[in-house]
Amino acid sequence: MGKGSSSTPQAPDYEELMRQSAMMNRINVTSPFGSSVYSGDDLNNLTVTPTNQIQNIIGLGQNTGQTLAQYGNMMTGFLPNSPLSAEGLPEYMTGINVGGLPQIGNGSAGYRQALYDQQIDLMRPEWDRQQEALNQDLSNRGMPLGGEAYNNVMGEFTRNKNAALQQAANIATTGAAGLDMQSRQQLFNEGLGQVGLNNAGREAMLGERATLRNAPLADIQNYLNIAGTQAQLPASSDPGSVDVLGAASNDYASRMAAFNAQQGQNAGIWNGLIGLGTGLIGLA
Repeated sequence: MGKGSSSTPQAPDYEELMRQSAMMNRINVTSPFGSSVYSGDDLNNLTVTPTNQIQNIIGLGQNTGQTLAQYGNMMTGFLPNSPLSAEGLPEYMTGINVGGLPQIGNGSAGYRQALYDQQIDLMRPEWDRQQEALNQDLSNRGMPLGGEAYNNVMGEFTRNKNAALQQAANIATTGAAGLDMQSRQQLFNEGLGQVGLNNAGREAMLGERATLRNAPLADIQNYLNIAGTQAQLPASSDPGSVDVLGAASNDYASRMAAFNAQQGQNAGIWNGLIGLGTGLIGLA
């Protein structure tokens, strides 16, 4: 019958394992930029020693940073001490004045007269020709000037002429109204364009003021950002950590599993022996 240990495996000393793990993972590094060396009983003192060239670079960087920081401090005297103002800028326009635009209606008198005269000038030669031909025809037919027949014919001619004059007047009114509408639309568009240019100019000038106002603050920020940039030892590559604690835990778990298995095997043997003894007693 095999024998196994009856004592429980001793648990690892985790505190000591942690100390050993820390020591094993403190690795000295030497690079072209300098060295990092651990010392002391527990290797808990780290000394970083840059090369002379790196030390010079760090020194120059610190001096440059100090100078830039001083410049940044000097620039605070140029910071604005009052709110951003729109004084002197063009007033912001929200609309246009339509009071001076041509009104919508029968058209302006100037347009009506011009259109009317234009039509009359075109019709007058025909009227003169028709009246001369009519006079000649009435004379040839022996109708005396001022007679009833003569007046009837000339009255018809006059009524036709007056109807043409009225039609010309109506056309002139309609045309003048259309021209007024076109003129009104054109002037409205021009006014709208002036509003856009005015407001765009105002926004541009206000933006320029804001840029100039923030320029000292941006300069200070740049000085301070550059001043905070200094040469440093670059980090070395990580060789990989040693998991001492994990290895010890796995070992302890393995020994506990073996112990529990052995205890189970021993319990089975004893149970078999007890059963066998009970059977022998019953046969006696």
